[in-house]
Amino acid sequence: SVFDFVGNREVLISAHIYKPKDYGLLYIIDLQKFSKLNILKNNISKLINDDYKVNKRKYPEHEIIEVYDTKKRETLSITFIKNQMVVSYIYSLVEAAIDQYNEPYIGRNFNFIEIYKKVGTSDLFQFYVQYDYIDEYSKVYINKPNQIINEISKSLLFSGFDLDLNKNHIKAKGFTNVNETTSTYLKALQKSGKGNRTIAKVAPISTSFYLSFAFDSFTEFYKNFETIQKSDSDKYLDFIEKKETVENFLKIDFKDHFFKWIDNEIALIHLESNISKSNTDIAVVLKTNNKPNTKPNTVWKVEGMSTWNQGISFSNQINNTVNSRL
Repeated sequence: SVFDFVGNREVLISAHIYKPKDYGLLYIIDLQKFSKLNILKNNISKLINDDYKVNKRKYPEHEIIEVYDTKKRETLSITFIKNQMVVSYIYSLVEAAIDQYNEPYIGRNFNFIEIYKKVGTSDLFQFYVQYDYIDEYSKVYINKPNQIINEISKSLLFSGFDLDLNKNHIKAKGFTNVNETTSTYLKALQKSGKGNRTIAKVAPISTSFYLSFAFDSFTEFYKNFETIQKSDSDKYLDFIEKKETVENFLKIDFKDHFFKWIDNEIALIHLESNISKSNTDIAVVLKTNNKPNTKPNTVWKVEGMSTWNQGISFSNQINNTVNSRL
């Protein structure tokens, strides 16, 4: 009844972790006109039936209206901040919204403002991600720590997408800013252009998570990666030592035997494990440039990770098995 009274309005829906392994939703409705707000605020009791009980309390000086559903035994908390109606079944989220109004954080975060300005507005909807909490949010669905998600949480700041919907698909176009103090890989990617994404076409139906990195060429990406690494001499020396250790052990040269045939895309894919339902297999898929010198024995099965060259049969690629993490 409340939403019917409000009518067509801009609505923000946000997800928040409010206790371990559980999240709640916060709804903020732009009422636009104060007259509408006052009518609604003063007449909520008249808009609902006998299945509900209405209570009012202060937090700290802000009024919160609590609508208790006697059948479902759950409480909807409502408050009004200027011309915004703030609603949630998790009372602590409404209180947090009041705190944000008094001492705003996200609204004054330059990294968020940068993304917000680029995304703009559309007739349908926008989608935003704050990566500080993406690892906590993932724990709702994943029972153990996920290294990829943890790295994403540290490396990225905000994403914003403008979404368009038609009968067949949802199309999202947006922007992401990167934490300049963490990820060397992402900084190298930013300098390495864009590539065509085609690996998704061969991802199995059991894929639960897909992350693709595309660039003009892998050679260019590696040059940028090395250049950025050199800015920290200790990290660069450690990188060179590990690289040489693996090359000596396998009797190969990465640039000659490995990098030459990698094309413009690399993807990480999470798959359901064939061994245990509680585990997840991670596959690294490398798109090749189909050069004649590409050889099946230049790909290895690495500890805990199946790695294959797209277009070459899997059975031919595990001739050399190395029980060592590259």
